[in-house]
Amino acid sequence: MDWYEEQLFNVIPEYMGEFARKHNMRFKVISVTEIAMYNDVCCLILGADWRDGIIPSIAVNDNGKRVEYSINCMIYGSVDDSDRVGIERKPKGVSEVVKDDLTILSRNLERRWSKLLQGDMGWLEDYKRSSSFFEYHCYMEERNKLLDEIIEWQQSLRTMKIRSFDPDNDFDEIKNWITDERTHMLWCAGRIPFPMSRAAFLDFLDDIASRNGDVPYVATWEEGRPAGFYTYSGNKDTKEGMLKFVVVDPEERGKGVAGEMLKRALNAAFEDGTIEAVHLNVFSANTGARRCYEKAGFVERNTTNGAFEYKGESWDRCNMIVKHKSS
Repeated sequence: MDWYEEQLFNVIPEYMGEFARKHNMRFKVISVTEIAMYNDVCCLILGADWRDGIIPSIAVNDNGKRVEYSINCMIYGSVDDSDRVGIERKPKGVSEVVKDDLTILSRNLERRWSKLLQGDMGWLEDYKRSSSFFEYHCYMEERNKLLDEIIEWQQSLRTMKIRSFDPDNDFDEIKNWITDERTHMLWCAGRIPFPMSRAAFLDFLDDIASRNGDVPYVATWEEGRPAGFYTYSGNKDTKEGMLKFVVVDPEERGKGVAGEMLKRALNAAFEDGTIEAVHLNVFSANTGARRCYEKAGFVERNTTNGAFEYKGESWDRCNMIVKHKSS
């Protein structure tokens, strides 16, 4: 067990245990360096940092979405000598710093922020008006923007190619991209049995090719290994193309693969000269995919409510479309 795990599993519950019991709070380790303390109205997150000791944040429900706020400056900015009683001011090791921080934190929360632990959200509006909130969140926005620029630059150094699907070499890669049934259903709506066998997948591709003219493609990087997959068909009567069964290697997610693949697929579709728009379908439950499509320029055209049922869930099907710039 490394130092971080020791703090999470032993030191934090030990030093915050009495405080947690008083406020009916539970502990849950949420990462290698973070533990959550929560009750039915409040969720504190304590991060252990070898330089800065304990860094607190709070997760709240904001109109149905989880939002996390750093309250490090808010908490420690209100600490005074009464919170430091019995704590010596001298050079200390990491473990001692963490233990001192936990002692100070429990005292300060009890004395000044007890309403926060009872679900009172009044502190949030005051905090949002504070300079510490402004400085931290402006810093984070700028930080994330710079990180995005770095990733985009790294991505620009790689060359993607789109080629025809090769069943002999590509299936063994693609079959491992989706490992759970629910994700599989979000991808193919049960049209291919799960788990996906080679025979079932190839039979399915043959079927949609004969009925709709769908052609399967893979996106690859320089080394030739598949990074993404989709099928495409064009309808010259409606002047629309359709993308289906879009999926990306999980190891490539967050690296711009889906966006680059969609861009190249759209470019190829519009180069045909007869296609004025390309559309696709996505289930409402597949929020990550929808965001990706929106980023690629797709907009909602219509939605079919309750289009698919999966183990008690009802998924709407959204049809999204992107039009050629000249249309």
